[in-house]
Amino acid sequence: MKQATAIQDLIFEVIVADDGSESKETIIENKIINQFPHCKYIIRETNVGRSSIRNFLASQAQYPQLLFLDSDVYLPTPLFLRQYIEIIDSASVVYGGTINDNNKNKWKGNLRYKYEKTSESKHDLQHRRASPYRSFCTPNFLINKEVILNHPFDESIKAYGYEDVILGRTLEQHGIIIQHIDNPILICEFEDNKTYLNKIKTALTTLFYNQNKVQNHSQLVVAMNLIKRLHLTDVVSSFFLLAQNKIEKQLIYSKNPSLLLLKLYKVGFFISIQKHQ
Repeated sequence: MKQATAIQDLIFEVIVADDGSESKETIIENKIINQFPHCKYIIRETNVGRSSIRNFLASQAQYPQLLFLDSDVYLPTPLFLRQYIEIIDSASVVYGGTINDNNKNKWKGNLRYKYEKTSESKHDLQHRRASPYRSFCTPNFLINKEVILNHPFDESIKAYGYEDVILGRTLEQHGIIIQHIDNPILICEFEDNKTYLNKIKTALTTLFYNQNKVQNHSQLVVAMNLIKRLHLTDVVSSFFLLAQNKIEKQLIYSKNPSLLLLKLYKVGFFISIQKHQ
């Protein structure tokens, strides 16, 4: 709101949707949003999922350009909004990217932080522009309202994970260009290792039931298809079930969780879903 009001003649609104929060304290604190100029806080009693709540936000917006931001991110520069405004008419979809907190001491031993920080170089502007659709994520993107209404998030996805990948593939299928710029949001909060691992399990289950919609936009789907062609599904699944508990303990409790084990864990868990259908 502060950045928007600093831009001369900018007509804007800020809409925040609470997707069925169970914290009354959070709701009470966020009600102050309604007191800010051009801002609105919408309370939803039932959690409808990440896809549906974003489509809802799009339906509530009154202006033709929408900037989606996750609620737990920070703006690292006072020029963040201005940089989007400068290119607002250049493409129907613009992705600004993400960066992560540099406080390594604070997040020492945090699996999510280690993963995100190690992967940061793969999400820089050069890499994103080389693979614009597969590199598309949704914590920070600008989109034309007509585009998102015509090609909404897949509301069949209720659980966590992969709604952004499917949207990216949908945009590619319809020839809608995604422009990538260097205008990241800052992520400063990372869940504990056990919570993160549970989110990974949920996301992989979501991926399994939506792999036909994702296809080669996911390296895991590509890996699983290769394992199936090599007739190694039983071997991989059996090995994973034997090692699962030990790997989980290392990832959750170690002061230096292994990203290699995390990668193997993802493959093994994904294959084990297939095996137990």
